Parts: sequence; structure tokens; C-alpha cells
Amino acid sequence: KEDFAQQQKVLNQQLKEGNFHRVYLLCGNQAYLRLQNRDRVKDALLGDGDEMNVSVYTGMDITAREVIDQAQTLPFFADRRVIILENSVFFSKKASAESDALAAWIPEIPESTSMVFVEESPDKRKKLYKMIQKHGFIHSCENLSPQMLGKWTAGLFRKAGLAVDDAALRLFLDTAGEDMMNIVSESEKLISYCLGQGKVTQEDIRAS
Repeated sequence: KEDFAQQQKVLNQQLKEGNFHRVYLLCGNQAYLRLQNRDRVKDALLGDGDEMNVSVYTGMDITAREVIDQAQTLPFFADRRVIILENSVFFSKKASAESDALAAWIPEIPESTSMVFVEESPDKRKKLYKMIQKHGFIHSCENLSPQMLGKWTAGLFRKAGLAVDDAALRLFLDTAGEDMMNIVSESEKLISYCLGQGKVTQEDIRAS
């Protein structure tokens, strides 16, 4: 679990320094972290560039040829074109030929393009995974350690001006579970319930 924190630190540092890769894979079971990092990577890659240089493909309806053609198109008045592929056909079981065609092309990605794959559980046996591992950056957005999750959750309440003690935090996380999307959703309800009283108590958690 420390691996996530270490990887995140490396990624943040690289983005800050403008040390970019031509291909990223953001994967793992925490959708909140995958999407947060997708946006962080996209914003850093774009810099001052226009959103018109971003292409987003979701799901199965895309071929390797279309992605390659898009990747070879020069960005418009900007340094970089960004291609985002979410839950794409290239990591599905049914498109091995398309996936292999894209994998073979990964070393040829032009300097003016970066590709960002966002996948919950990519097949590590695929050539595409191995090529991204070799030529890019893979960040596994898995469950945080209980300590990190607690710290992050307490931060959600703190931003809303609410203190929360350890016992209340434990009770909240026992109720909400480990999924960070769910924690955000449940914390928003609890924050609305507790607004103006300065803290979150165990009674509030049981009542809300």
C-alpha cells in the first residue's frame, strides 16, 4: 500500500517538473484516484494548451488505426495533443488483434502526443500492458492503507469546517467502506447534516 503513495509522489514530481511520458496507464480498484489522476495528468500535459487538443474515447467503439491517426495529428497552437482512452476495447478480451496493433505502435508515439489509458483491471499479460510498462508510466490506484484513508477522510470534514475524532472517524469508515467515491458521497450527506456545529460525532453518524 505504500507503493501507491510512493508512485503518487513520483508522478506528482514528474508532472511538476514537466518530465512527461508519452503513454500512461492509470489503473486499480479506486475509481476516485483513477479519475483524479486522469485529470491531474491531462492538465499538466496540456499546460496552457486548449482543450481542443484533448480527445477522449470511452468504451469499445474505436480502432487502433483511429487512435494512431489521431495521435499523429499535430496539436493546434499547443505543445501537445492528449488522447484519453477509458475502459477501452484495447484491454478487453475480445480485441486482441486491435490491442496488439496499438501495442506495436507504442514506441512510435510522436513527441507531440501523450496517451492516457484509464482502466480498472487491465490484463497484465497483454502486449499493450507490457509496452506501456516499458515505454511509459503505470500507476496502480488501489485501496489506501487504513491510516492514509483515515487521514484523507478527516480532511474532507476539515475542509467543511468540521472536526472529527478517531472514534467517530472509525465508525464513519466502518459504515461507508473503503470505496473513496462512496466515502465522498456519504461524507457530503453527513457534512450537510452537521453543518454549523463545528464537529462530527458518533451520534450524528448513526442519525444521518
